[in-house]
Amino acid sequence: MELNSAVMSTEMVTFTAEEKGFIIEADGKKLWVSYAEFKGSYNITMALCKEQGGGDETVENLQFIARYRDAINDALKKLGKEPISGWYWTNKLTWWRDDCALIVSTSNGISSNAYRYSTNTARAISIL
Repeated sequence: MELNSAVMSTEMVTFTAEEKGFIIEADGKKLWVSYAEFKGSYNITMALCKEQGGGDETVENLQFIARYRDAINDALKKLGKEPISGWYWTNKLTWWRDDCALIVSTSNGISSNAYRYSTNTARAISIL
């Protein structure tokens, strides 16, 4: 199966595989998410996301991904790609501390904050 033609659908979510990432569509929302997963500090991972075509790594978008994580990970597994798991950086710094940024758990969608020098994960996300 070619990545460009891989489309998997359930009643709630459509997953379309592309060369460098996948498109997830559900509830009237459509996102492109990179296969590449970056682990590291906030500044480094956000720069890598931007290079990959990201810029929409918001709390709302990561909570959307968390909501459909099981369907996404089933599709990623079939493609031999890394699953989505753990805490992901958002592109939002906290308003109460400029050395912290918001993070989202992809297990349950809970948001929190972390020091920008700590290690978390990120994937490039773009709204389509």
